[in-house]
Amino acid sequence: MKKKLKKEIESFQGLWPGGFSRSKMGWDAAVVAHRQAGTLDLPGLVDKCIAPYIIPNETLALEIGTDGGFWAAKIVEFDPKGMIGADIRSDSETNFSRNMRNWSSTKDRLDRLYYLWLEDFTLSALPDETVDYVFSFDVFCHISFTGTKEYLKNLYPKLKTGANLFIMIADPDKYTEVAFIQNNKNRPGTEDWEVVKDDYDGDPSPGRWYFYGLDRFCAAARSYGYTIIEEDACKSICLESPVVHLRKEAF
Repeated sequence: MKKKLKKEIESFQGLWPGGFSRSKMGWDAAVVAHRQAGTLDLPGLVDKCIAPYIIPNETLALEIGTDGGFWAAKIVEFDPKGMIGADIRSDSETNFSRNMRNWSSTKDRLDRLYYLWLEDFTLSALPDETVDYVFSFDVFCHISFTGTKEYLKNLYPKLKTGANLFIMIADPDKYTEVAFIQNNKNRPGTEDWEVVKDDYDGDPSPGRWYFYGLDRFCAAARSYGYTIIEEDACKSICLESPVVHLRKEAF
Protein backbone atom coordinates (compact mmCIF):
# COMPACT_ATOMS: atom_id res chain seq x y z
CA MET A 1 0.00 0.00 0.00
CA LYS A 2 2.82 2.43 0.83
CA LYS A 3 4.26 2.09 -2.67
CA LYS A 4 0.85 2.67 -4.23
CA LEU A 5 0.24 5.83 -2.19
CA LYS A 6 3.75 7.11 -2.86
CA LYS A 7 3.12 6.79 -6.60
CA GLU A 8 -0.19 8.54 -6.16
CA ILE A 9 1.42 11.50 -4.45
CA GLU A 10 4.09 11.64 -7.14
CA SER A 11 1.38 11.83 -9.81
CA PHE A 12 0.22 15.18 -8.38
CA GLN A 13 3.62 16.85 -8.54
CA GLY A 14 3.69 19.53 -11.22
CA LEU A 15 -0.05 19.19 -11.77
CA TRP A 16 -2.19 22.36 -12.06
CA PRO A 17 0.74 24.78 -11.62
CA GLY A 18 -0.29 28.01 -9.96
CA GLY A 19 -3.52 26.52 -8.69
CA PHE A 20 -6.60 25.14 -10.41
CA SER A 21 -8.67 27.23 -12.81
CA ARG A 22 -10.87 28.82 -10.15
CA SER A 23 -8.00 30.45 -8.31
CA LYS A 24 -6.74 31.86 -11.59
CA MET A 25 -10.17 33.31 -12.38
CA GLY A 26 -10.84 34.70 -8.92
CA TRP A 27 -14.11 34.48 -7.02
CA ASP A 28 -16.36 36.79 -9.06
CA ALA A 29 -15.33 35.40 -12.43
CA ALA A 30 -15.65 31.81 -11.18
CA VAL A 31 -19.17 32.49 -9.90
CA VAL A 32 -20.19 33.76 -13.34
CA ALA A 33 -18.49 30.89 -15.19
CA HIS A 34 -20.18 28.21 -13.09
CA ARG A 35 -23.50 29.98 -13.27
CA GLN A 36 -23.28 30.01 -17.05
CA ALA A 37 -22.35 26.31 -17.10
CA GLY A 38 -25.28 25.59 -14.79
CA THR A 39 -23.42 22.95 -12.77
CA LEU A 40 -22.27 24.68 -9.56
CA ASP A 41 -23.72 27.47 -7.42
CA LEU A 42 -20.67 28.80 -5.58
CA PRO A 43 -22.49 31.27 -3.29
CA GLY A 44 -25.04 28.55 -2.51
CA LEU A 45 -22.28 26.17 -1.51
CA VAL A 46 -20.78 28.78 0.81
CA ASP A 47 -24.18 29.41 2.40
CA LYS A 48 -24.83 25.70 2.93
CA CYS A 49 -21.44 24.24 3.79
CA ILE A 50 -19.17 27.01 5.06
CA ALA A 51 -20.86 30.05 6.62
CA PRO A 52 -22.92 28.22 9.30
CA TYR A 53 -19.91 26.29 10.62
CA ILE A 54 -17.24 28.97 11.11
CA ILE A 55 -17.42 30.56 14.56
CA PRO A 56 -15.44 33.83 14.46
CA ASN A 57 -12.16 33.66 16.39
CA GLU A 58 -12.89 30.11 17.58
CA THR A 59 -12.92 27.71 14.63
CA LEU A 60 -9.70 26.13 13.40
CA ALA A 61 -10.42 25.23 9.78
CA LEU A 62 -8.56 22.80 7.56
CA GLU A 63 -8.78 22.53 3.80
CA ILE A 64 -7.37 19.43 2.10
CA GLY A 65 -6.15 20.43 -1.36
CA THR A 66 -5.86 24.18 -1.75
CA ASP A 67 -6.78 25.12 -5.34
CA GLY A 68 -4.40 28.06 -5.00
CA GLY A 69 -6.30 29.33 -1.97
CA PHE A 70 -9.64 29.81 -3.74
CA TRP A 71 -11.74 28.25 -0.97
CA ALA A 72 -9.43 29.20 1.91
CA ALA A 73 -9.83 32.86 0.95
CA LYS A 74 -13.60 32.52 1.19
CA ILE A 75 -13.46 30.60 4.49
CA VAL A 76 -11.15 33.15 6.12
CA GLU A 77 -13.67 35.92 5.36
CA PHE A 78 -15.72 34.45 8.22
CA ASP A 79 -12.80 35.09 10.61
CA PRO A 80 -11.90 31.64 11.91
CA LYS A 81 -9.21 31.41 14.55
CA GLY A 82 -6.99 29.84 11.93
CA MET A 83 -7.19 28.52 8.36
CA ILE A 84 -4.82 25.72 7.34
CA GLY A 85 -4.40 24.98 3.66
CA ALA A 86 -2.95 21.47 3.32
CA ASP A 87 -1.59 20.22 0.01
CA ILE A 88 0.84 17.61 -1.30
CA ARG A 89 2.29 20.23 -3.63
CA SER A 90 4.53 23.04 -2.45
CA ASP A 91 3.33 26.57 -1.76
CA SER A 92 5.34 27.82 -4.72
CA GLU A 93 3.49 25.38 -7.02
CA THR A 94 0.00 26.28 -5.86
CA ASN A 95 0.58 30.05 -5.42
CA PHE A 96 -1.36 29.83 -2.15
CA SER A 97 0.61 32.42 -0.16
CA ARG A 98 1.07 34.76 -3.10
CA ASN A 99 -2.66 34.77 -3.76
CA MET A 100 -3.39 35.36 -0.08
CA ARG A 101 -1.15 38.42 -0.13
CA ASN A 102 -2.72 39.77 -3.31
CA TRP A 103 -6.44 39.11 -2.83
CA SER A 104 -8.32 41.89 -1.05
CA SER A 105 -10.33 39.46 1.08
CA THR A 106 -7.23 37.89 2.63
CA LYS A 107 -4.31 40.31 2.60
CA ASP A 108 -5.39 41.76 5.97
CA ARG A 109 -5.91 38.29 7.48
CA LEU A 110 -2.54 36.70 6.77
CA ASP A 111 -1.99 36.01 10.47
CA ARG A 112 -4.85 33.50 10.33
CA LEU A 113 -3.53 31.58 7.31
CA TYR A 114 -1.12 28.66 7.31
CA TYR A 115 0.20 26.41 4.56
CA LEU A 116 0.88 22.77 5.34
CA TRP A 117 2.94 20.94 2.72
CA LEU A 118 2.07 17.26 3.10
CA GLU A 119 4.48 14.47 2.25
CA ASP A 120 2.02 11.60 2.68
CA PHE A 121 -1.49 10.76 3.83
CA THR A 122 -0.73 10.71 7.57
CA LEU A 123 -1.38 14.37 8.46
CA SER A 124 1.28 13.83 11.12
CA ALA A 125 2.10 17.55 11.41
CA LEU A 126 -1.34 18.26 12.85
CA PRO A 127 -1.74 17.80 16.62
CA ASP A 128 -4.56 15.52 17.71
CA GLU A 129 -7.97 16.98 18.62
CA THR A 130 -7.34 20.46 17.22
CA VAL A 131 -9.38 20.83 14.02
CA ASP A 132 -12.99 22.09 14.19
CA TYR A 133 -13.91 22.16 10.52
CA VAL A 134 -12.73 20.48 7.30
CA PHE A 135 -13.51 21.42 3.71
CA SER A 136 -12.33 19.75 0.53
CA PHE A 137 -13.65 20.31 -2.99
CA ASP A 138 -12.41 18.81 -6.28
CA VAL A 139 -9.73 16.86 -4.43
CA PHE A 140 -10.97 13.47 -3.24
CA CYS A 141 -12.39 12.83 -6.69
CA HIS A 142 -8.73 12.57 -7.77
CA ILE A 143 -7.67 10.31 -4.88
CA SER A 144 -7.95 6.53 -5.05
CA PHE A 145 -10.22 4.64 -2.70
CA THR A 146 -7.16 3.38 -0.82
CA GLY A 147 -5.85 6.94 -0.46
CA THR A 148 -9.26 8.22 0.59
CA LYS A 149 -9.55 5.60 3.34
CA GLU A 150 -6.06 6.45 4.55
CA TYR A 151 -6.98 10.14 4.75
CA LEU A 152 -10.23 9.40 6.61
CA LYS A 153 -8.46 7.15 9.10
CA ASN A 154 -5.62 9.57 9.82
CA LEU A 155 -7.80 12.67 9.88
CA TYR A 156 -10.20 11.39 12.54
CA PRO A 157 -7.87 11.76 15.58
CA LYS A 158 -6.93 15.28 14.46
CA LEU A 159 -10.53 16.44 14.89
CA LYS A 160 -12.21 17.85 17.94
CA THR A 161 -15.45 16.20 18.98
CA GLY A 162 -18.25 17.95 17.11
CA ALA A 163 -16.06 18.84 14.12
CA ASN A 164 -17.93 19.15 10.82
CA LEU A 165 -16.48 18.01 7.51
CA PHE A 166 -17.63 18.70 3.94
CA ILE A 167 -15.90 16.51 1.37
CA MET A 168 -16.73 16.42 -2.34
CA ILE A 169 -16.25 13.03 -4.01
CA ALA A 170 -16.94 11.52 -7.42
CA ASP A 171 -20.10 9.44 -7.69
CA PRO A 172 -20.94 7.62 -10.95
CA ASP A 173 -24.69 8.07 -10.44
CA LYS A 174 -24.41 11.85 -10.20
CA TYR A 175 -21.53 12.53 -12.57
CA THR A 176 -23.08 11.26 -15.77
CA GLU A 177 -21.28 9.57 -18.63
CA VAL A 178 -22.03 12.53 -20.90
CA ALA A 179 -20.50 15.01 -18.45
CA PHE A 180 -17.43 12.86 -17.88
CA ILE A 181 -16.71 12.37 -21.56
CA GLN A 182 -17.23 16.07 -22.26
CA ASN A 183 -14.93 17.17 -19.44
CA ASN A 184 -12.24 14.57 -20.17
CA LYS A 185 -12.39 14.26 -23.95
CA ASN A 186 -8.68 15.01 -24.39
CA ARG A 187 -7.47 12.60 -21.70
CA PRO A 188 -6.34 9.12 -22.76
CA GLY A 189 -7.95 6.18 -20.99
CA THR A 190 -11.33 7.86 -20.57
CA GLU A 191 -13.05 6.46 -23.64
CA ASP A 192 -14.93 3.63 -21.88
CA TRP A 193 -17.20 4.92 -19.12
CA GLU A 194 -17.82 1.46 -17.65
CA VAL A 195 -14.09 0.83 -17.31
CA VAL A 196 -13.57 4.25 -15.72
CA LYS A 197 -16.33 3.61 -13.16
CA ASP A 198 -15.01 0.18 -12.21
CA ASP A 199 -11.41 1.34 -11.81
CA TYR A 200 -12.07 3.26 -8.59
CA ASP A 201 -8.85 2.12 -6.92
CA GLY A 202 -6.54 1.67 -9.89
CA ASP A 203 -3.12 2.95 -10.81
CA PRO A 204 -2.55 6.70 -10.52
CA SER A 205 -2.09 9.07 -13.41
CA PRO A 206 -1.96 12.87 -13.27
CA GLY A 207 -5.40 14.33 -12.60
CA ARG A 208 -7.39 11.11 -13.09
CA TRP A 209 -10.80 10.58 -11.47
CA TYR A 210 -11.80 7.80 -9.06
CA PHE A 211 -15.51 6.98 -8.97
CA TYR A 212 -15.80 4.92 -5.78
CA GLY A 213 -19.13 6.64 -5.08
CA LEU A 214 -21.25 7.52 -2.07
CA ASP A 215 -21.92 4.02 -0.76
CA ARG A 216 -18.26 3.03 -0.51
CA PHE A 217 -17.19 6.41 0.84
CA CYS A 218 -19.87 6.55 3.52
CA ALA A 219 -19.25 2.94 4.58
CA ALA A 220 -15.53 3.68 4.93
CA ALA A 221 -16.21 6.88 6.90
CA ARG A 222 -18.52 5.05 9.31
CA SER A 223 -15.92 2.33 9.82
CA TYR A 224 -13.48 4.97 11.10
CA GLY A 225 -16.00 6.51 13.49
CA TYR A 226 -17.58 9.33 11.50
CA THR A 227 -21.29 10.08 11.53
CA ILE A 228 -22.83 10.85 8.14
CA ILE A 229 -25.04 13.90 8.61
CA GLU A 230 -26.02 14.24 4.96
CA GLU A 231 -24.84 12.04 2.10
CA ASP A 232 -25.16 14.90 -0.36
CA ALA A 233 -25.40 18.33 1.23
CA CYS A 234 -25.40 19.99 -2.19
CA LYS A 235 -27.92 18.04 -4.28
CA SER A 236 -29.19 21.11 -6.13
CA ILE A 237 -26.05 23.22 -5.60
CA CYS A 238 -23.43 20.98 -7.22
CA LEU A 239 -25.07 19.04 -10.02
CA GLU A 240 -22.13 16.79 -10.95
CA SER A 241 -20.67 15.58 -7.64
CA PRO A 242 -21.93 15.00 -4.09
CA VAL A 243 -20.57 16.89 -1.10
CA VAL A 244 -20.74 14.65 1.96
CA HIS A 245 -21.35 16.21 5.37
CA LEU A 246 -19.65 14.22 8.13
CA ARG A 247 -19.21 14.87 11.84
CA LYS A 248 -17.08 13.51 14.62
CA GLU A 249 -19.62 12.75 17.32
CA ALA A 250 -19.05 12.02 20.98
CA PHE A 251 -19.38 8.35 21.87
